[in-house]
Amino acid sequence: MSFTTDASVVVRWLIPGEEHEEEAIKLRNDYAEGAVELNAPTLLVYEVLNALWKAVERSNVRTEDALSIWKTFAKIEPESITLDPEDLTRALKIVVTNHISLYDASYIATAIRTKSTLITAEQGLCDIAKKYVKTIHLKDY
Repeated sequence: MSFTTDASVVVRWLIPGEEHEEEAIKLRNDYAEGAVELNAPTLLVYEVLNALWKAVERSNVRTEDALSIWKTFAKIEPESITLDPEDLTRALKIVVTNHISLYDASYIATAIRTKSTLITAEQGLCDIAKKYVKTIHLKDY
């Protein structure tokens, strides 16, 4: 099975203590074993780095641990998809229609382009994405 994953799922692989962490780790392990395919827009890297920075700022993670987590992520990063102008036009239409961020719409556009199921831990994104692609909430993985 092929999934497009967003940062809300991947961050749960990396930073302990988040809701639905077990399901996220199961997805990560399935991906590492080749049982599922995972992809994400190139944006994912920046969102993961931003989440690590926030974890350091909140004193949930030490700086040296954030650097170690980053190295781990780089070894198991989902396939990076570069969105083309047509994909970005589709994403912009989704943004305008649904009043969501371009970041969230880029995950939907990636799932459309790759004909994959979007998996997210964000209920709002899950609800909107279902209008466009097959979508599941991480808790249901």
